[in-house]
Amino acid sequence: VLEAAVYDKIVLFGSVFEKYAEVVGLVQAGGGIPYHDIKKDGSMLRQLIEAMLTEKEEYNFRSKAAGDFVRANLGATQKVINYIQENRLLTN
Repeated sequence: VLEAAVYDKIVLFGSVFEKYAEVVGLVQAGGGIPYHDIKKDGSMLRQLIEAMLTEKEEYNFRSKAAGDFVRANLGATQKVINYIQENRLLTN
């Protein structure tokens, strides 16, 4: 999900995302948009894409929000490694 956001691109995805912390954060930041296509014909997704193509202010805001979210969370891997080392989780 974050690969597109790295490049300041809005991320669209289905409605089942609650167990993915980075997706929840991206939605909260405004850079991710979940959709649920009730008719199963792609109409909801099509409307969402058309809106982003025609509403430039909205598109620019959400694009920036996506990139900002990624940049604000840089260094997560190092934080996890530090936590593991500090708490000696990999020692016998």
